[in-house]
Amino acid sequence: MFRRWQSRLPRIVQVQALELPGRGLRSDELPLTRIEPMVEDIARTVEQELDRPFALFGHSMGALIAFELAHHLWRTQRRRPVCLFVSGHPAPHIPPDRVIHNLPAPELIVELRKYNGTPPDVLDNPELLDCLLPLIRADFELTEMYRYTLRPPLECDIKVYGGTDDPDTSMEGLNKWQMETSKSCSVTVLPGDHFFVVRSQDSILKDIGHVLARAVFH
Repeated sequence: MFRRWQSRLPRIVQVQALELPGRGLRSDELPLTRIEPMVEDIARTVEQELDRPFALFGHSMGALIAFELAHHLWRTQRRRPVCLFVSGHPAPHIPPDRVIHNLPAPELIVELRKYNGTPPDVLDNPELLDCLLPLIRADFELTEMYRYTLRPPLECDIKVYGGTDDPDTSMEGLNKWQMETSKSCSVTVLPGDHFFVVRSQDSILKDIGHVLARAVFH
């Protein structure tokens, strides 16, 4: 999905879609279940790109990763994004209201159907699920075992996106991202469920392009 963003954003923006362990060309690696090694892995990947203005975008689990990465890059390299874009996740200090990563497979599949992000043909295919469930469990475990650490707020703007029908986020949870920055924080709610980021892609990209162009040429 993110690779298609390059052609939809202003020319001044270069999109770098990150491939996490256990996916795509990295499918031979074990997926990570804790956020600290995930952030360190990504930091090593992007360290050569930090000589220019940059922003971070993360959806769902990616929102937590992007948030922690922003703190990590400031702590280790004194580099901060011009903006942190987070989507489909409440503020990081709000713990999950349920834990599903360790559910038996039939119950986990029921939960996945509620998210409406996995094609039914995949959920009905036992062979495919045998391959995918370990990765899906790892993602949920990383999110559900995340422990928030109180730190000084980030010194960058935060843009928050949520879906009108996303069962995992509320306006209260989205608005509380304001606590994580000393700069501005705005919340945009768009039509859709947890995967509104696909349905409302045009609106999100228009907003991101506007924010980045303003940040670069300000």
